[in-house]
Amino acid sequence: SGCGLRTNGSIACWGGGTSAQPGGSFSRIFLGSSTGCAANGGGLSCWDGAAREGVDAPPADIVAAAITDLSFGFMQGCAVVDGDMNCWEGEWDVVGEPPAGTFVAVSVSQNARAPASDVTTLYEHACGLLEDGTAVCWGYGGATAPGTVDGPFVEIAAGSKDCARRQDGSVACWDGAS
Repeated sequence: SGCGLRTNGSIACWGGGTSAQPGGSFSRIFLGSSTGCAANGGGLSCWDGAAREGVDAPPADIVAAAITDLSFGFMQGCAVVDGDMNCWEGEWDVVGEPPAGTFVAVSVSQNARAPASDVTTLYEHACGLLEDGTAVCWGYGGATAPGTVDGPFVEIAAGSKDCARRQDGSVACWDGAS
């Protein structure tokens, strides 16, 4: 299943496992394995997106806030609200506490499941951008800060390789959940 925003701001979902999405006009959409949220400037409207295990919708205080960014992993979600990183877990607290700082963006890894024979690679971590463009990462599975990778960055993505894009369009990657 999947969802997207139409040009008029309404939400369209397709495929199996989707439930009723909120009506109205939205500017951004955030999708996880079992939850979806849409932002309309004054908070979030969230829905159950699939009948699978995974992270729950954000807590009520985050839903009501004007978020800067939000990301769902398989077992964790994180949102930036007024520069603060706020994370919540689904079944396990695998991402943990973010480092101190004023954040502008977040990405939670989607490394949900490894083959059944290799449970040691059940990783999940998060990376965020601080307001000065510094990339920081934290969580389960050996996620580390990029260290010697020079920024500043304007966009970040967490995964088995974490990557960040600079203003000039160049990209730097480092080991994420390794």
